[in-house]
Amino acid sequence: MKRSIRCGLGCGLVGLVALSACSGSGESFPTAEVDPGPRLALTSAATAVFVGERTSLTPVFDGDSGIIDGIGRVASDVAVDTPPLSRTTTFTLHVTRGSEQVEAQTTVQASYRNRIRVLDGAPFAQRNHLAAPLPDGRAIAMGGNTSETLSVPDSTLTQIFGPATEKLARGPDLLFSAEARLFSSVVPLLGGGFLLSGSGLNAWVGAARSVITLLFDPAVPGLTPVGDASTRGISNRTATPLSDGGALLSGGLVGTTNPVSGNVDRYVAVDAKWHSVGEMQAVRVAHTATLLRDGRVLIAGGLSCCQVPTASNPSP
Repeated sequence: MKRSIRCGLGCGLVGLVALSACSGSGESFPTAEVDPGPRLALTSAATAVFVGERTSLTPVFDGDSGIIDGIGRVASDVAVDTPPLSRTTTFTLHVTRGSEQVEAQTTVQASYRNRIRVLDGAPFAQRNHLAAPLPDGRAIAMGGNTSETLSVPDSTLTQIFGPATEKLARGPDLLFSAEARLFSSVVPLLGGGFLLSGSGLNAWVGAARSVITLLFDPAVPGLTPVGDASTRGISNRTATPLSDGGALLSGGLVGTTNPVSGNVDRYVAVDAKWHSVGEMQAVRVAHTATLLRDGRVLIAGGLSCCQVPTASNPSP
């Protein structure tokens, strides 16, 4: 009896695994197993990267299908690469199990290196040019005075920067020349792409040089002409993207008695046209126009009334 009691105490201490050792008959009893349930996990090869770098994600799941936001359909236990990360990003794995939907997440931190590097030289030099980001992660530099067009301030030349190669390559020519700080303005659109409004002084477009507009749409190759800006003859305008995918052109210089303008034109993405929206309460040039998070635009500073910059004001 004492042995039986001691054996009972010993079984209580070591749990189910020791049951077979406590049997007087020498029989073995099956060990109870815990069902872990369906697998579901998303892990990253690196929890922190530098801006512009990638990492790989490994989804593990039991179910019919799996999709990672921003990457697409994935298979269990098969690693996939992320796109280059511009900021700290949380990735979500969605798994379908019959009528059930389950999720797993992982976060990858992205930080800047705080360093500046010298890259390979460009095919040609540019100044007073315009630049815009492209939806695929590249960037385009357009027009201006170039080492290939030294005698004129504006050109149709472009260069495209590829982040993978970290090099500039010659891009397609513009339909008209462009020059920053004159009639040409570039507006990156929140829906992707950009507007190039206004041409260079020597463009073939004549009186339309202050209003002619090209649209870069990610869904359409190249630059497409769209409606001209509403108000002609204004240079040095301030361009601002709008939260609805449109753009705003405000203020600038005109060739009248009071050379500073208060005019505002708005580009509406739905009909791909510019519309005049009236005058600001004060005329302005060299001001800022900032898109706020709530969709409004803050216009501040600049020169108003009869103050004129020392640079000459070219006629359209």
